[in-house]
Amino acid sequence: MKLDLSGNQISDISPLKELKSLKQLILNSNPIEQLPEWITEFNMEILWVEDFSDFGLITLYNNPLKSPPVEIVEQGNEAIKRHFRKIKKEGLDYIYEAKLTLVGEGASGKTSLQFRLINQKAVLPKEDERTRGIKIEGWYFKNETDKKHIAHIWDFGGQDVYYPVHRFFLTENSVFVLLASTRITQHNFDYWIPTIFQFGGKSPIILGQTCHNGNKVAWNDIGTFLSNTDFNIVRINQIPYHQLNLLNNNEGLYAIKETIIGQILKLPHYGKGVPKSWIPVREKLAELAVNTDCISYEKFGEICRELRPEQFEKAVDIEDCARFFHSIGVVLWYYNSNELRNTVILKPEWALNAVYKLIDDAEIQTHQGIITAKDFIRLWSDGCFTDKHHILKKMLEEFRIAFHKKHNDEYIIPARLLSMPDEKKWKDKEADLRLDYKYEFMPRGLVNQLSAELSRYISTDNEVWNNAVNFKFESNTAQSQVEEDFYNRKISIKAKGADSRALNMLIMDSLKNITEGYKGVVPQIVVPCNCDKCINNKIPQTFSYEMLIDKISSNEKAKVMCNASDKIFLVEELLFNLGLHNPAKEKREMEHNKPRRIFIASSSELKNDRKEFELAIRQKNDIWINKGIYLQPVMWENFIDTMSQTRLQDEYNNAAKESDIFVMLFFTKVGIYTAEEFENAFGTFMKTGKPLIYTYFKNAQINIGDMNQKDSDSLFAFQEKLKSLGHYQTKYTNTESLILHFFNQLEKLLEAKKL
Repeated sequence: MKLDLSGNQISDISPLKELKSLKQLILNSNPIEQLPEWITEFNMEILWVEDFSDFGLITLYNNPLKSPPVEIVEQGNEAIKRHFRKIKKEGLDYIYEAKLTLVGEGASGKTSLQFRLINQKAVLPKEDERTRGIKIEGWYFKNETDKKHIAHIWDFGGQDVYYPVHRFFLTENSVFVLLASTRITQHNFDYWIPTIFQFGGKSPIILGQTCHNGNKVAWNDIGTFLSNTDFNIVRINQIPYHQLNLLNNNEGLYAIKETIIGQILKLPHYGKGVPKSWIPVREKLAELAVNTDCISYEKFGEICRELRPEQFEKAVDIEDCARFFHSIGVVLWYYNSNELRNTVILKPEWALNAVYKLIDDAEIQTHQGIITAKDFIRLWSDGCFTDKHHILKKMLEEFRIAFHKKHNDEYIIPARLLSMPDEKKWKDKEADLRLDYKYEFMPRGLVNQLSAELSRYISTDNEVWNNAVNFKFESNTAQSQVEEDFYNRKISIKAKGADSRALNMLIMDSLKNITEGYKGVVPQIVVPCNCDKCINNKIPQTFSYEMLIDKISSNEKAKVMCNASDKIFLVEELLFNLGLHNPAKEKREMEHNKPRRIFIASSSELKNDRKEFELAIRQKNDIWINKGIYLQPVMWENFIDTMSQTRLQDEYNNAAKESDIFVMLFFTKVGIYTAEEFENAFGTFMKTGKPLIYTYFKNAQINIGDMNQKDSDSLFAFQEKLKSLGHYQTKYTNTESLILHFFNQLEKLLEAKKL
């Protein structure tokens, strides 16, 4: 039974206690502050999601939860149960900290407001001074004897070259102040407000008009944003923004300060109850942050155990605490990244300013975005960056801000490259395949991120630009050009060569992964007609992917016609040739052919190999379907994002055990979860003879500077384990050799009737 109580002003859910037979309970958008412990006794997973249709779920999105905090609820049932147990054992204490984020274009008055919020008599910066990078200052806005009420004010540099970095540090559970000056007419609200929504969710947005020389202007370009309920813009009396003239006796300062404090006090995490053992940890971290920029996660665990050994006896208790502090902006801990999870950043500005030093550097600009080894040494010579270059470079790569060049130690930062010159643009008739992605709201720098994501396929180091990139396969069997037209909110893909479909699929898959990091950004995919008339036409006939899917869903032999040439295309062929997903065909194939599940496991360092391997399997389906076999790759990326936030490793392990074939890839290390998946798969194989297990070791050049003892130990221990089991790995040098060997094995299995 489904019960939808969303948006009903319900604050007390005790009447639901006995409804244990419910299969779905939707409690979104209510004023619920307290969850009772009995809610975990329902046979349903508790999730913090806005839209979800599956049964077996309780959803609580957009409730002002204080106990347990939203940050705990987001982790799912087990974390909620642990929270209740800890509260029973330790009791509650409260954290009064918040994040106040000042954003807007350069010279909009952000730094001046930061100064005067902290000290209303502070000397204001000169007009020609600008924030390079970020400045974070503490503002003690409420005095109480026993508790400090502090807002950490983040003042971002607003120049457009900094835009690619914003997406990593604009977070939920923050109050945003968006400032714009009356001395300029272009405020870029169409970038800032949707971007705040993308990464800040329902966080409140306070608008401020900096009245240059006392000049006040009516803003008539914000009406569409005010009427959009996605954007939580704070209404101010008759006009929806504060007017500030700080040079004129702090005009408007008191009013905006009052609004800011009011919004901080309403933040769902502010002043909420946490286990008492977390308070001394927070105090110790604040003390360490005075002279220490980052610590290892291992050190974080030591601090927890030294302060409260009983309360932090289990590893999961330490993880809960670290994730909570990350979620409220106290520290940065990228727990979902195997490359960065061993680093806890105590000073967020340390990491940000390391990146900004590269973006702002005149020499790197002169070199058109090329960062040499000497540049890293020169720019990160400060003592705070000593011995941290490895971590910082990993951040650049992980966040797709910069990427390693193919044949040397230099990096490329796409935000500082030039735009693609006209003579380098491919003509439409040069391409075998063409696709357009059109956006209602288009985040900046999508192609920059794509260049970083697929850097190993970039044709040459001279064929990547600020707004475009050329890719190719090493075998030269396919080439592609991807161009971003930001002002028309469009990305164009052109491909040519015998394997252009495969390269196109790789690009589309990466674009999908990148776009999914943005809330509500769903591109419209458009297929330009490639008939003789349209190929030479500046405005060709186009077919929307949505329309094509709609047609083929009701008729597998559906056709479309070009209005310019009357040429007729089979929809199924059109989709296949472009490598576009055809859900109707996939459904038919799964219904008529038994799926063979192939579980693919590896650590994050082989993410790209894993992804290419998966795509190769999907392409192979087009051939193997005629043999009555449908190959179904299973990877952790295929699991629902909101579910994976709960670290449901048990689900992954079960999927591994239930697969027909288990494939493991490893290189310089074997992660604990990958090893766990192998253990489960091998245990099931010994009992039942399935899944069939293949282990592949990548035999490639290793950068010794990137390795550590722990990783090496995990690799050698796993290799010794394989030997003791009588199971030896196969070596591969690149994904082509990996795919070739595996498909040969599939052919042998088919011949032996074992598949």
